[in-house]
Amino acid sequence: MSALVLCHERQGSREEVARLIQAALQLSSTVSVLMLGRQADAQALSTLEGIDQIYATDWAPSWLADAAARGLGDWIAQGDYRQVLMAADCVGKDLLPRIAASLDNAMISEVVQILAADTFVRPSYAGTVMETVQALEPRVMLTVRPMGFAPVGDANEVAVTPVAIELEVGLSQLLQRRELQSERPALDQAEVVIGAGRGVETAEQFALIEQLADLLGAAIGGSRALVDLGLIENEYQIGQTGKIIAPRLYIAVGISGASQHLAGIKQAGTIVAIDVDAAAPLMQEADYSLQGDLNTILPQLIAELQK
Repeated sequence: MSALVLCHERQGSREEVARLIQAALQLSSTVSVLMLGRQADAQALSTLEGIDQIYATDWAPSWLADAAARGLGDWIAQGDYRQVLMAADCVGKDLLPRIAASLDNAMISEVVQILAADTFVRPSYAGTVMETVQALEPRVMLTVRPMGFAPVGDANEVAVTPVAIELEVGLSQLLQRRELQSERPALDQAEVVIGAGRGVETAEQFALIEQLADLLGAAIGGSRALVDLGLIENEYQIGQTGKIIAPRLYIAVGISGASQHLAGIKQAGTIVAIDVDAAAPLMQEADYSLQGDLNTILPQLIAELQK
């Protein structure tokens, strides 16, 4: 029996798929990949180590989860896959539960560690508790947080096999797609991330964040408060209802540290918090806490990095 990795053309990066394959290899020595999108997107993944077979649909970018779920469920059942994995991103969270329902199969979400072929670790209660769960069914459906797994390398190229999986007429339709363009690293893949919160109140203060990010080659994200202020797009929100990140270095500026935000940075390496309130939850959780006004601290950091 083999494991199946479902990926899609809206995936964060090729490295994210490489991390999913690493997770799948902990479940099975035989790993197949199905690209939901176009054959050209699958070709870019075909040299990743650990892949035995790679398949691709030929769907338009406007495909939606409710239209794809039943056909994918039928295809998975025919292949007799025992482990099915997707990234715990917006597509995976939307699609995989639908596939599981079509197969009358339970699923386990937000997996961060694999202990055995049927036993997994996942966060609960906004990340304040880590629970170990065991699957009691023969088929295991998993959404996985990719940053918890090291990416596989490259190997010999595997031929891409096209598959015909029919899309149903769903109950919803895509009205518009708006691709965000940024020269910064992807938020959920970056080695360094700067997060901005309620303490960043003006465009001038946010410009200091951008200047610091440019010097560090960092991605920029933020708390829900900054999204509400309109200083960053919703796609850059960090936390339980936003992006889950695991950078080597996370610098939080003006973020008090609500439990929902802390859930999104649990896997960060070193956390630096900058805030005027020494009693803020994130200041207590951080590896390094700098108490003070960001209008004073950030220019000092920038000046030191520019030397």
